[in-house]
Amino acid sequence: MIHFSETFKALRKDKNLTQEQMAEIFNVSPQAISRWETGSTYPDITLLPIIADFFGLSIDDLLGSSQDKIKARVDYYMSEFQLAISKGHIQDCIELMRTALKELPNNYLLLSNLMYALYVASEDETLCKRYDEEIISIGERILNYCHEDSIRMETKRLLFRHYCDTNRKPKARSIVDTLPEENASKETNIYWLLEGDERMHYLKERISVYTNHLSWAIWALAMHSNETEEKINALQSLLHIEKTIYQNEDYGFQFYTQARIHATLSELYLDVNQLEQATYHARLAANAAISYESLSRVTMHTSPLIKGLVFNKDEEDTSDTRNLCQELYEDYFSKICFNPIRQIEPIENLKGYF
Repeated sequence: MIHFSETFKALRKDKNLTQEQMAEIFNVSPQAISRWETGSTYPDITLLPIIADFFGLSIDDLLGSSQDKIKARVDYYMSEFQLAISKGHIQDCIELMRTALKELPNNYLLLSNLMYALYVASEDETLCKRYDEEIISIGERILNYCHEDSIRMETKRLLFRHYCDTNRKPKARSIVDTLPEENASKETNIYWLLEGDERMHYLKERISVYTNHLSWAIWALAMHSNETEEKINALQSLLHIEKTIYQNEDYGFQFYTQARIHATLSELYLDVNQLEQATYHARLAANAAISYESLSRVTMHTSPLIKGLVFNKDEEDTSDTRNLCQELYEDYFSKICFNPIRQIEPIENLKGYF
């Protein structure tokens, strides 16, 4: 009965019943229900068919004897999901989760991943309209019935973003107001619990995460500015920050952002007729894209502040099936404004990667 206590407790909560109510239903004391849920005692074997019938389960499911099989199936689906989304095959992700949920219909982790895949696909305006009601329905179902905090928080994040994307700002506000402050999060506070190598690894991870957050904020600031000079200054500052953290070209995933930063700078310099600077950054953009595509699937960072952290390409999510070289060429260098410099060797080399 190794899994009985946690299964029983979760089932009781799903039905919104108290321990006292359960005691009345099964004609035992509330203390007995409490002991069942803590695992200190178990129900009499003659009660098991009654309990299983009440919850609409088999006795095997109630005892959790099938939990290992379920976990193996969930792990399989999650692994296949990550592989598909790392390649931008978002529709495959959606169909995979639909298939998984036919097999495991009440698994909230799988349901959350279906919601995520639908949200990512909704970058396309037509698909956003198609999946709108389903995204909201899944989100509400999870928030109403799932008790796992991590899944609930991710669901709130996705619902919030979806409501923002679809201009439902009051609904978005009602969700964001329920989210914890950053200084109350596990990620911020677990430092005080860790020691030795664990603490050092945690600090390196925080540096990487906060660098990504800072990079995004500076990028967004540049994109929202109406002044070309302000855009250029912000992006140049961003390059300097990333170079400080990721030393000696140890960019890993940041090769992706480096490529887009340099390509954007190249376009901005073309706008102000600074051909030399535009060419310089176009070269760096193309080389960064090629460096990204040339990385091994798994790369370990060597820069002092993040030494030992691992970048895994298969863990990166995208809705774009193109590789970075093709993205860069089609999204930037195919524009008319790049005509004066499109023939330089690094840009031409991009074509060899798609």
